Amino acid sequence: MAPFLPFQIRPLEVADLNRLLGVFRDAIQVGSAGEYDQQQRDAWSRGQNYDSLISLLSEGETVVAQWDDELVGFAQRIADNINMVYVHPDSARVGIATLLYQHLEDSARVEGIPSLTTHASLTALEFFRFMGFDSEGEEQADRGGVNLKRHLMRKSLGNFQ
Repeated sequence: MAPFLPFQIRPLEVADLNRLLGVFRDAIQVGSAGEYDQQQRDAWSRGQNYDSLISLLSEGETVVAQWDDELVGFAQRIADNINMVYVHPDSARVGIATLLYQHLEDSARVEGIPSLTTHASLTALEFFRFMGFDSEGEEQADRGGVNLKRHLMRKSLGNFQ
């Protein structure tokens, strides 16, 4: 990485798994406080426990962002869906989510995937718009009986086969 970027993007390793749940929960509890109330954030963050998160991350491609020795973010793509992009709030707004996403988009292009979809939280909506996604409409996600608004979004990668 360039010397001005103190973090690296790399594939998920088994040793990372213990730290991912904390990044996931902190990103939701702190990072989404402006868009979701406490009940919604609690339901969302309880939506994954250690075992279910590990099981989910065994699918598709997952990359992590490491800053010094700390794991500060991760992102996952399953086929043509960007399933997760989470950055710890202490490391937000320095380009980590952008680099995580770009890695996944590049690998999708290499695979010849013509477009990507995501179900963007209200917190991530502007990020995905910035990355070139268009909203196809608002939808509701149910997390333990609690509804959370989000948007189905799509981005054409311009692959013509």
